[in-house]
Amino acid sequence: MPKLKVLYDADCRLCQAAKKKLEVADKDHQIDLVPLQDPEIQQQYPELAPDKLRQEIHVIMPTGMIKTGMVAYGEIGKVISNRSALGMLFNLYRLWIQIPGMLRVAEWIYSKIAENRYRFTGKKLCQSGHCSIKETND
Repeated sequence: MPKLKVLYDADCRLCQAAKKKLEVADKDHQIDLVPLQDPEIQQQYPELAPDKLRQEIHVIMPTGMIKTGMVAYGEIGKVISNRSALGMLFNLYRLWIQIPGMLRVAEWIYSKIAENRYRFTGKKLCQSGHCSIKETND
């Protein structure tokens, strides 16, 4: 069975931590976690601009369709096993965004966290300085 391909920013410690949690929660091995910096990604998916990849999560479906942002998290939730706490949270999230207007709320929350994540943590989260979102607080 083809897997979801989840692109993550290997330069970002926050993204690396999320990757580790997904690896543990993916008990049925339904997800391929691929660094967005992998040169094969640009070769296989030239429509994915590197700057866009760094702005939000991207999931490549087995059909080749690409989902981003909070919709991508919903797709991850479909394949993560309920045998993990993270899987249960993803499935609750999938139910929550079914409520009219909640996906828009989730996207807004996601964008605010992403835009301000350095402010929230008080330190840079990325080893190389090019994390998913442009840093505005130095």
